[in-house]
Amino acid sequence: MTMMFETVYGEFYTNALIHAAYCDDILDVEDSILEGEIDVNDTDDAGYTALDHAVMNNNLKMAELLIENGANVNVKNGYETPLSIAVKKQNTEMIRLLEQAMNNRLAA
Repeated sequence: MTMMFETVYGEFYTNALIHAAYCDDILDVEDSILEGEIDVNDTDDAGYTALDHAVMNNNLKMAELLIENGANVNVKNGYETPLSIAVKKQNTEMIRLLEQAMNNRLAA
């Protein structure tokens, strides 16, 4: 049986990590990562990843945690990337974090 997580907007997620990121719950995100068997790059029905939700919520610590655990900073959810979301939100700290992560991946 698949567990369903309902958001305050009535949307449903089957992925605990995405639900926790959507709800801005860093402890649940840490737990989901520690439990393993999750893909930090899974998407919700709209195509957003946990990193997208962290960026939308301006949660720098959560974004750092997801990136440290393999979140793809270049993933495109149809028409946006985490960086384009950060630019739209004018979050300079998030922009720096994402650009640094992109540069680190290129150098690797």
